[in-house]
Amino acid sequence: MEADGVALVTGAGRGLGRALARALARRGFEVVGTVRSDADAEALRADAARDGLRLRPLVLDDEEWLRRTLASFSAPAPPPGAPRPR
Repeated sequence: MEADGVALVTGAGRGLGRALARALARRGFEVVGTVRSDADAEALRADAARDGLRLRPLVLDDEEWLRRTLASFSAPAPPPGAPRPR
């Protein structure tokens, strides 16, 4: 089964996240994978180059930037089961 699209995988630098990122890329997704360090990003890039996969690491190592970004989402999440806006 071949897929087409973009997938965001958190924790793609190691363990299950890395395995999921690779599996989705093998299925045809372009994968943006969050990682915690430059070393994890380089390892993901090496996987992509070696295996011809579309994997793009996104390094999330700047805590202040993360705080500001998350704070910018001012709208509260809808309660579970709420209808989706159209």
